[in-house]
Amino acid sequence: MLDAAQAQLTAGRLDSAQLLDAHLAPDLQPLRLQVEIAVGLGAAACCAPLQGQPVPALGKPAGRTDQPQLPATDFVQRFAWPDFFFYMSCAGALMRHVGVPLIKKDFGGLHRYR
Repeated sequence: MLDAAQAQLTAGRLDSAQLLDAHLAPDLQPLRLQVEIAVGLGAAACCAPLQGQPVPALGKPAGRTDQPQLPATDFVQRFAWPDFFFYMSCAGALMRHVGVPLIKKDFGGLHRYR
């Protein structure tokens, strides 16, 4: 997804501010934060518990005021994964919204497409 967005920027079809500050709705975070949160969740919140390590502090992104205290597997399955997929979906929708030509194959690595 990010490669597709970079290609649009390089080709001059998008302005970086237009892309990074894009919102789907006034009360949703801009693209730059959607990606930052998804990466943070993927790297910190999922990897540490799966390796038997404590969940690192995630800060309070996107106005969040809590970080649930759950066993590692529950934390990953009930909090981190759902949040990760939410933010990744929002990032993809935002990129499409501003003109990045994403399609389903840009999301799924194991599927074969014609």
